[in-house]
Amino acid sequence: MSENEKEKTIEECEQDFKDKVFGILQQRIPEAERDEDGLLVIPASAIERIRSRRRKSTDNSEVDKKQ
Repeated sequence: MSENEKEKTIEECEQDFKDKVFGILQQRIPEAERDEDGLLVIPASAIERIRSRRRKSTDNSEVDKKQ
């Protein structure tokens, strides 16, 4: 296998990985999209929603510890 074929294979693997990660994140965050460079874009409203869920779960665990 030539050096060019190896490089192409690595690039294909990287793209497959990015596609899989994006697919997983998009299942959990439907608002997620890709920009023109293929980078993941998550709207601020979705990030705030995730943070508030984490805060709620943290608050609940603190209540459980006190009881």
